[in-house]
Amino acid sequence: MSHDEQIQMMINQTMDSAISQIEGYLGEIERSNDVLKISDSKEFVYGLIIGQTLGLAMAALSSLKKEMPTQNDQEKIRDMIYKNVPELRKRLFE
Repeated sequence: MSHDEQIQMMINQTMDSAISQIEGYLGEIERSNDVLKISDSKEFVYGLIIGQTLGLAMAALSSLKKEMPTQNDQEKIRDMIYKNVPELRKRLFE
């Protein structure tokens, strides 16, 4: 399995797991919002999931390649993640 295939599989698993936890994230924000002061919890969760997935994918690629991802690698990972945005937005905002 190529690095790209491994990263895509990890991205899909991370996104699926995060999407399944949306209600938990929103509940935690509601319970802790007196401290967090988040004005739009759904937008916050959206950014959290994208950021979490991006960070994990970059770390995984660094580990696989044994070097820091290049700008091209970062763009490729971004594009892999962005394929999942429509599903994430549907689950979160509809």
